[in-house]
Amino acid sequence: MEEHGISDKEAFMTHAIEFDTDGNNYLNNKELEEAAKSFTNQ
Repeated sequence: MEEHGISDKEAFMTHAIEFDTDGNNYLNNKELEEAAKSFTNQ
């Protein structure tokens, strides 16, 4: 989050859950990275 300038953890996690591509309710590094890129482009 810090690397991408994200300070609102709650909003980011709400957004990031949509990036759980394997559906295991766990966000791996790749999923988190994609979520962060998407979140900062809003």
